[in-house]
Amino acid sequence: MAELVTLDEAKCADLQRGESWGRSFDRGSGEPEIRTMAGFLLPDEDGVDPYSWIDPDLRNLVCACLATEGPDRPELETLVNTASQAATERTEEWYAARDFPTSESDEAIQLILNELIFSA
Repeated sequence: MAELVTLDEAKCADLQRGESWGRSFDRGSGEPEIRTMAGFLLPDEDGVDPYSWIDPDLRNLVCACLATEGPDRPELETLVNTASQAATERTEEWYAARDFPTSESDEAIQLILNELIFSA
């Protein structure tokens, strides 16, 4: 999942070695902090965001899905609702208006799927 989100094979290798695991994560919305195994996706102590091009809602969802404690992970209904809402509202134009450096075009998504899933 991490490689699909980040497109960063080297960082995912770090994950497999156990680096960047168990970092505190503020889910926002007044919810208590949780610990996530996707700490590498989050901005560092100086506020530097290593993956600023990742949709922040997707980043937060992945961090919640990789919570170290099962009860802190989102329920299936939350995942379905979040994904459905994003698929409906987040068009290529939505991302372009926010200066995301990668394209969300059908062609770009197909290239990612081919490289990371079908050619794996």
